[in-house]
Amino acid sequence: MRYRVAEKESGKGIASHCVSFLINEAKRMGITLLNAEVVDNNPASGKILIKSAF
Repeated sequence: MRYRVAEKESGKGIASHCVSFLINEAKRMGITLLNAEVVDNNPASGKILIKSAF
């Protein structure tokens, strides 16, 4: 799954909320392993995953 938050909406916690939602949904569904990839030119995505204890 990929996600993108509009540039004008960045910094409002939307991506963090989405990652949290996806983690919780995966747990609810019994999924025990999630993988994520971050492209080199988007360090903000990496920070969101770290903040979410991904």
